[in-house]
Amino acid sequence: MIRVRLLEKKDEREAFTIWKEEMIYQWPIEEWNYNKNGKTLYFLSAAIFFALSKILKYDIFISTSAVLFWILLVHLHGYNTVRFYLKSRKDMDKLFENHEGRFFVAENTQTGELLGTVLFKDCKSISDKACLGKKAEDFIELGSLMVKRNRRKLGIGKMLVEKIIEEARKLDKRVFLVTSIHNQTADRFYQKNGFTRTVGEIYSFTKVMYVFAWLFEHRSLYFFFEK
Repeated sequence: MIRVRLLEKKDEREAFTIWKEEMIYQWPIEEWNYNKNGKTLYFLSAAIFFALSKILKYDIFISTSAVLFWILLVHLHGYNTVRFYLKSRKDMDKLFENHEGRFFVAENTQTGELLGTVLFKDCKSISDKACLGKKAEDFIELGSLMVKRNRRKLGIGKMLVEKIIEEARKLDKRVFLVTSIHNQTADRFYQKNGFTRTVGEIYSFTKVMYVFAWLFEHRSLYFFFEK
């Protein structure tokens, strides 16, 4: 049997591990599956490099190595992005202290194994591009929703989200969250569970990565649950 309960101090390390490991696993996969621009770039760069090697009579090995290096560089972008994001989440260093009473875990009651995580926090701001006329103080923000990859398709994610919706209703608020446009799994999941979606601005965690953010369409998605 699975239940959703508040995080306890003893759960801190296990809950953090679930959140971090699933983030590292899922993000690059979602980005690669979504970004047609990146895949097209691979083929275009390969064609350009080989064409130049013929025109300039470069060694075929050099041009091939250049193509492979470029492909590796672009492909690693997903891993770099999630690394920057993880570093930006200083609030996750001390889960219990920073999110006491607001961090929930899904637990197998028979084994005590933690299966997923979710939290909510005060919604400090909502971009004008998200939805005009909405006030941040009317919402709580859902975040850090993760389910172990070998425990998915069991309704655990739905249970965790429903818990946050329940908490929002207790506070007489609605639920808001932000994810990325390349996260198609999240997009389908939240819309299936009654959330309304709007598209936000291009984002990047560092200025150096901004050109890649544009190339790979790193754009925010905003979701609102107002029922």
